[in-house]
Formats: sequence, C-alpha cells, structure tokens
Amino acid sequence: SYENQADFISNILRSQPMIHSVKSRIKEPDRLIEKIIRKTEDRKLKYGEDFQFALENYKNQINDLIGIRVIHIFKDQWQDIHEFITKTWKVIEVTANVREGDNTKKFEELNIEVRSRISGYRSVHYLVEFYPTNDKVIAEIQVRTIFEEGYGEIDHR
Repeated sequence: SYENQADFISNILRSQPMIHSVKSRIKEPDRLIEKIIRKTEDRKLKYGEDFQFALENYKNQINDLIGIRVIHIFKDQWQDIHEFITKTWKVIEVTANVREGDNTKKFEELNIEVRSRISGYRSVHYLVEFYPTNDKVIAEIQVRTIFEEGYGEIDHR
C-alpha cells in the first residue's frame, strides 16, 4: 500500500541525525481527481489531443501520490540531506523553491532547477523513484528548515 511505502521512505529518512522530523501523507482521492482534471489539459498540449489518464499511466503522471516532508533545524544541514537523498534513491528531478533575492549559487552548482516564488515559499522538492515491487513508485520529498515550515504553515492559511 502507499501508506507502507511512505512509512518505508520516512523511516529511512528518520535514521539520519541531521533530520529533525519527517511527516508523510498519501494524496486524498478528492485531491487526486482534481489534479487529474487540472493536468489533463497540460498533458494534451504536451502529448497531443489523444492523451488520456488511465490506470496504466496515472502513477507516472501524478508524481506526488506519496508526499514526504523532511524538516531540519539549520540551513547548512540541507547539503548533507541532499547527498543522502541522491545516494539513497534514484532522483528524477530536483527543484529549489526560493524567495526573490536568495543566494541560489549552491543550487546552481548542483544543476538544480531554481524557481523564484513571490509568496516567499522556500523548499527543495525531490521526485524519487523506487521499486518496492515490480512496479515503479514515485514519491515527492520536500526538504525545508523548521522556520521555513512554520512560515509555510502560516502563509498557507
């Protein structure tokens, strides 16, 4: 089940001393339906009008069925967490969400896509793939400091 897979990833991450806490969630069915409806138009533009979500492809097209949030205390702990994630799983994509004016050099040196957010949202997002069975599973891991988490919670309300 997705819950077991989320727990598996979370427990591996919790084993790292630089990680303060780990939370996980499975995308709610209502949210999944909303996302499929929203993404259908995007996918038709990208793959052609014949594109449709199906049982065979939705797990590869919706990347955050499993969401993991990793919280650390100090900014300089990110590098160690980044190295751990990239050594532990096959990373498909990494995106650094930053505030206007943030120093992005460390991300650019690692060829990480940088997205400037006017909202002030900060977080590094990883799409990782793994094979708990013969079927590939993709999970999104979001890494941020405890202060960035607090800001995100307040700003999200």
